[in-house]
Amino acid sequence: MKMQTLGNPCIPVSTRVTRKNVTITINPELVIKAHQLGLNISKITETALENLITTLQDSTSREKARNWWAGGDLNSRPSACQADVLTKLDDRPNRS
Repeated sequence: MKMQTLGNPCIPVSTRVTRKNVTITINPELVIKAHQLGLNISKITETALENLITTLQDSTSREKARNWWAGGDLNSRPSACQADVLTKLDDRPNRS
């Protein structure tokens, strides 16, 4: 396993970032266009992954915070009455 350290020699060692070499499969036409435009595929991929991870972690936290009350009730009881049920049981005399 080869780890690559990237960084500017003028920056203190403690702020250098260690990178891991990985292999990904990308449409060759996209690679050519990216190189023609001077795009750094590694940096773009890393940034996209960071953003996606942050979004997923934030959404999970938000979902948990928003739905904290949605767990099962310790005091289980029958479900709420429906509004039209009692009108069907009307035993008042017929006014016809």
